[in-house]
This record gives sequence, structure tokens and C-alpha cells, in this order.
Amino acid sequence: MADNKRIDDYADYDDDYTPDERAEARRRRRIRNQTSAAIVVVVVLLALAVAGFFGVQYVIRLSNSQRDAQKLQQELMELENQNTEEQVVIEAPEE
Repeated sequence: MADNKRIDDYADYDDDYTPDERAEARRRRRIRNQTSAAIVVVVVLLALAVAGFFGVQYVIRLSNSQRDAQKLQQELMELENQNTEEQVVIEAPEE
């Protein structure tokens, strides 16, 4: 059974392995760890980009809705002003 185990699976190496075998196992482990770290960095950056995209969309949508609400309120005030101006009382002519 001991023959099925890989060199880089052990944290402590026996004297059965040559320095070259141990160096090769460290190199493979280092490459595997670097690959894992690169994948994690890419996933985190993608998550930040997606969150930023949706965050910007939310802020734009919020500012547009506020601008539209202000515009509607201004139009309502203008209509009210027009209505009060049009309600001029016409008096009968004096004879």
C-alpha cells in the first residue's frame, strides 16, 4: 500500500526520498497552490466587478427616479399655477 502514495501527499518526508524527489514534490505543491490562489483571485475580482456593475445600475436607476419625481412635481406646480391664473373673476360691466 505504501507504493500507491504520492510523494507530495506527505507533510514530513522520510529519508526514502532523494533531495531531488523532495524538491520536485515541493515544486509541484507550490505550482498547485499558486494555481489555486490565482483562481481565487480571479473569482473574487469577477464578483467585485459584477457587484460594481449592479451597484452602478442601482444608483443610476435611483437618481433617474428621483429626477423624474422632481420633474413631475414641478409640472404639477406649473399646472396649479396655470389653473389659478385662469380662474379670473369676470365682473359685469358697469353701466
